[in-house]
Formats: sequence, structure tokens, C-alpha cells
Amino acid sequence: HPTFFKAQFIIEDTPGDTFVKLPSFTKGMIFINGKPLSRYWNKGPQNSAYLPAPFLIKGVNEIIVFELEGFKKGKKNPVVVLDNKPDLNG
Repeated sequence: HPTFFKAQFIIEDTPGDTFVKLPSFTKGMIFINGKPLSRYWNKGPQNSAYLPAPFLIKGVNEIIVFELEGFKKGKKNPVVVLDNKPDLNG
């Protein structure tokens, strides 16, 4: 069933370019601080979404993931990873 997931994270220093990885999600959209960032699909070709620094603010930030199909097989919990390196080919 389609589901929205919402979380907050805190940036204490100056925001920098980031990559969003969704290892347990299948297909949907990512929103950062109320702005649409990217669509994702576990079939690739890349496994991370580029999150430019201007989308982020110092302090509390919000991420919303709209999952259309449910978790990947064998995954039971929503996991969002914010990283400084892309995952371009799994």
C-alpha cells in the first residue's frame, strides 16, 4: 500500500551536498523540507539521490518518503541513509 514516511534530522554545521540512499524502499518519491527532490526505484540505474546543499538548512530538516509499493523483499524497517558519497551502480 502507498505510505508516507516522515523523519527529521539536525545539521549542526554548514550544510553540504549529500546523497540520499533508501536501502529498504522500492519505488516512490523523496521530499526535503517540503520540496520534491527525486523519484527512486530499486531497479536503478543509481541507488542514491543527489541532495544539493541549498535544499538543506542549518538546524532541523525534514525528509518525507512516499513509498508506492512497500519494502524490498526481506526488509521490514524504513531505513534512510544520508551519505557524502553516491551509490551509482549498487
